[in-house]
Amino acid sequence: MQIHKGIENLPTDGCVVTVGMFDGVHKGHQKLISELVGIAKQKQAPSVVLTLWPHPKTILSSNHTNVSLLSTLEEKAQAIAQLGVDHLVVMEFNNRIAQLTPLRFVKNILLDKLHAQHFHMGFNHHFGAGQTTPVEQCQICEIAGLSCSTGSPYTDEISGAYSSSTIRQALNSGNIDVATQMLGKQYSITGTIVHGDGIGHKIGFPTANLKVDEPYKLIPVDGVYAALINFDGTMRQAVIDIGIRPTLGATEHRIEAHIINFSAKIYGRKMTIYFFSRIREEKRFSMLEELENQIVDDIASARHILCQYAQ
Repeated sequence: MQIHKGIENLPTDGCVVTVGMFDGVHKGHQKLISELVGIAKQKQAPSVVLTLWPHPKTILSSNHTNVSLLSTLEEKAQAIAQLGVDHLVVMEFNNRIAQLTPLRFVKNILLDKLHAQHFHMGFNHHFGAGQTTPVEQCQICEIAGLSCSTGSPYTDEISGAYSSSTIRQALNSGNIDVATQMLGKQYSITGTIVHGDGIGHKIGFPTANLKVDEPYKLIPVDGVYAALINFDGTMRQAVIDIGIRPTLGATEHRIEAHIINFSAKIYGRKMTIYFFSRIREEKRFSMLEELENQIVDDIASARHILCQYAQ
C-alpha cells in the first residue's frame, strides 16, 4: 500500500474510493474497506482510502478534551494496509475543507484530485458541510457524474451496529471485552518508558511508567488491567495500573506497567500495551501491606486471564 500525505499529483486515475476517519479501523470499517477492495478488483481499478488528519474536532471544537482517538495515524495506516488497499491518502483537515459543501467535496476532492470513478460510502457516513443523508449524498455524487454505492453496517445481536463511539464508551467503562470484539484485536497504546518515583521497586514490584506518544489517544478508565506488553519485539505478561495511586498519596495520573518476572531498567524505550481485561477498579488501601497483598493477587489474576487467552 502506498501512503500519500496530501492530495496533489496522486496516481489514482479511475480509482474506487471510500472516505472516513476510520478511527480504530474496527470490524465495521474492515467490512467497508474489504467491500471497496472487492469493487475495485471487479472494475480493475486502484482502491483508495481517503482519511482526514488531524481529527476534525481538534479544528472545529474549542474544547479538545472531548477528542479521544482509538488509533494514531500510524496505527490506522498499518490496519488499513492489512486489508489489501492500494492507496491510503491522508488529507489535512482544516477550515477550508470543513466549509466545502457535499457537491464541492465531490467535485474538488473526489473527482478533481483523486480522479475517482466510483465512491463506496459507509452506511452512516457524512461528508461536506451541512446536514445531508447518505441517500442525498449518493444523489449528489451521481449529479456530479460519480457512481456511488453504500455499505451495510456490521452488527451483532448483543452490541448492535459497530461504531467507534461505542468502542470509546466501552473503554471508558472498562469493558475491554466489548472493545476487543468490535475492534477485532486488543486495544493498545504506545509510548515511551520514562522515570517514575521508584516506589514500585522499593516494595518489590517495579513498574515501567509510560508516556503516551499521541496526546489525543484514548486511555481506558482508571483501574488495574491484565495486559501483554511489547518493548523489544517480545510479548511479556504485565499488570497495568492506570490512575493516581491513592494509597501512596499521589495525585499525578499515570500509566504504570508491572512486567511479570522482569526487573531490568528499560528507560527511553518504546513500549506498547495490549489490554485484555480489567481486573478491578483503582482503590485506596489503609496500609501499604494491604496494597502489596493486592498486587500479588492482581498478578495471579492477570496470569490466569492471559493464560486463558493463550489457549
